[in-house]
Amino acid sequence: RRRVLQSENIAFGGGRRMGLFRNLRNGLFAKFYRRRYPIYVDAPPYDVRSGGSRAIILLASHLTRLGYEAYVIKRPPDGTLILPGVRFLNAAIRANHTQAGRIPIAVYPEVVCGNPIETPFVVRFLLNKPGYIVPDVELSYGAEDLYVCFDLGYAPAGRPAFDLYIPLVDKSVYFPPAAEEPRKGFVIFSHHEKSELSALPDWIDPIVEISMDNPRSHEELAQIYRSSIAMVTRERSAAIFEALCCGCPVIGLPNGSFTEATYQRRFGGAGLVWGFDQDQLAQASLNIKRFERLYKELEANLDDRVHRAFDTSIKYFYIEETRRLPSSIKVDTK
Repeated sequence: RRRVLQSENIAFGGGRRMGLFRNLRNGLFAKFYRRRYPIYVDAPPYDVRSGGSRAIILLASHLTRLGYEAYVIKRPPDGTLILPGVRFLNAAIRANHTQAGRIPIAVYPEVVCGNPIETPFVVRFLLNKPGYIVPDVELSYGAEDLYVCFDLGYAPAGRPAFDLYIPLVDKSVYFPPAAEEPRKGFVIFSHHEKSELSALPDWIDPIVEISMDNPRSHEELAQIYRSSIAMVTRERSAAIFEALCCGCPVIGLPNGSFTEATYQRRFGGAGLVWGFDQDQLAQASLNIKRFERLYKELEANLDDRVHRAFDTSIKYFYIEETRRLPSSIKVDTK
């Protein structure tokens, strides 16, 4: 089973093994595996203000678009935005899967304890470091669970994990100004972590505070980012990338697992700086174009990364399933 995982771009603790599972992604192998293992995604209702809910609903939408049989476990309340391709699980669908001998895989965000719907196999979608929002939640994870991560730094030590950063920024709203004009002021962003305004240096002035206590529309936020010198934050958030897409560099203030060494190192030196250093901030402003190139690459290769994560996970679970069966029982491949 480990060999299957090592055939792909998967991290084991500090090491990485490279390769491609080329024959699986297309043809009969892919059709067989994807048909046998429907995917049940535990997702909250879509909320335009929540990067986490957007990410996991988008994952369900992408899985369907790419040929997987994926379902969101709970239908949201009436009036909730439903993305194209998103399907919802119900008792009849699950009964049909059971009757046909199909083996569901549950996909849970990192805040979910255990395996509530009791599927044989589990993939954890780590949008944050486990335990950051729900203390000790990682203690409820299964020994055979696999991990797909917004950042490989979120994966438990020594566990196999896939890098599955999903671009969330709506480029029709968040884009640089048509003509660069002198920027003024700073954005102080806080959601889970409140910022200590008294600790800000004198040159961080004037400021605009953004938090869930005073929600703003995406259009309002974009206008603020396009005119601000920089955003200041102590936490992981999709807002960081929305600001960067508007040409607004971001000052990260180290806080727990939110540090230069542990947070989205792929964007290091590309508009994201750490601490209050005016020289580094000036350099970050010049490096925004590098962020734009990196982000476009992540948008362009998203399909390949989704296939890599889920085709290899399904192959792994198939091997695990056959390992658990008595030798006299064969898996139906029809």
